[in-house]
Amino acid sequence: MYDGRIVVSNVHRNGCRLQWKESKDNGGLPVEYIVEKYVVAAEVWSNYAQLSGTSIDVNDLETGREYAFAVKAVNAEGESDALPTAKTMLAKDAFSK
Repeated sequence: MYDGRIVVSNVHRNGCRLQWKESKDNGGLPVEYIVEKYVVAAEVWSNYAQLSGTSIDVNDLETGREYAFAVKAVNAEGESDALPTAKTMLAKDAFSK
């Protein structure tokens, strides 16, 4: 579905920025992306957002918790497999211990 991976950047105590490349296999139809969030401590996946762009700013994480994310492309042709982040991320400021 995607060339590459989800890039996690601008990590801070309440969030981060997620970016990914556009899906190339769209069946000639418009694509939306479903972003899923995984809370490591709770071992729970949940739908976080659905959008047409290829980036999102996440700003409602709990400081000190560990998270992972996944993105799926969806349109009238169906839903792709999820593209997960390569590793979990810890919600914290860049210079805090």
